[in-house]
Amino acid sequence: MKSTLNMLAWSFATAAVVYAAVGPGVGVLYHNPLACLGVALIGLGLCLQARRSITVQRAHHAGRD
Repeated sequence: MKSTLNMLAWSFATAAVVYAAVGPGVGVLYHNPLACLGVALIGLGLCLQARRSITVQRAHHAGRD
C-alpha cells in the first residue's frame, strides 16, 4: 500500500512539472528558447548516466562468470 501511494505521489509531482514545462500558454518552454536546450542537456545527461550504469553492471556480472 505504501509503495502504491508513493508511486501515485511521484506520478502527480511529475505530471505537475511536465505541465509547467510544456503546458500550452503557460509552459516555460514556450517563453524561453534556452529552456529547450536545458531540457535537452538534462535528457542527454540522464541517458549518458544510464549507459555508464549499465556498462558497469555488465562488467561486474561478466567478472562473476
